Amino acid sequence: YEDGVDPSDGLSKNHSRESGVFYWAFSEYGLAALACEQVWGCITVCRYTEHQSLLGGVSELFNLVLMQFFNAEHDIRRSGISVTLHSGRQALILAKASILLADMPALKECIACKGHSRTVCCPLCMNTVNHKAPGGAIPLHLLTDAAKSIACTNFGSFKKHDDESIRSIARKLDHYHNLLMEGKITQDEFSDRQQVLGWNWTPAGVILRKEYALSVSSMIMYDWAHVTVHDGICD
Repeated sequence: YEDGVDPSDGLSKNHSRESGVFYWAFSEYGLAALACEQVWGCITVCRYTEHQSLLGGVSELFNLVLMQFFNAEHDIRRSGISVTLHSGRQALILAKASILLADMPALKECIACKGHSRTVCCPLCMNTVNHKAPGGAIPLHLLTDAAKSIACTNFGSFKKHDDESIRSIARKLDHYHNLLMEGKITQDEFSDRQQVLGWNWTPAGVILRKEYALSVSSMIMYDWAHVTVHDGICD
């Protein structure tokens, strides 16, 4: 779980303590246990001024967090961790990164999707676009049948991503970034390609790192409080 945390007064002009925070837990604890913060380990609290100085920002911080679990010296997917249970029995726990829980802005920070305010606004869909275009422009779904408004109620209209299609986008962005560095395309052309794909290039590259084995299309879990309450369905 990742989110921005700000302990300051909401009306304060000084928000120097705003931080990016990552927590982790085992999904096998079950829903009742996971509703209690005591079972969540806080792996890092990194001030905004610090993680923004990283090349890639929070996506690089996410990379550093994953690296604590999956690295050349110790990989929890393969060598696991040895624990002594309450009964005294010894056990070996193997684990993988299976769920990424966050609101949309936090998902944008972690995996570098464009986010809910951009043209291609859903990281799980290939053809979902915002219902309104900025600056009074004509919305994309009115210009082409290939795009579908996020306000569409026919779920069958949406073309869903799978893990490989998301990895394909990451590979395309790496290719376009190389072209940019070689001077073969301009920054504007590179930005246009990112906008069309709905993802940003990031040096962290967590989606393509084999040691993390992220199944992005199936591991994203939206924060229900934001979906239903805060700027969500209830609003």
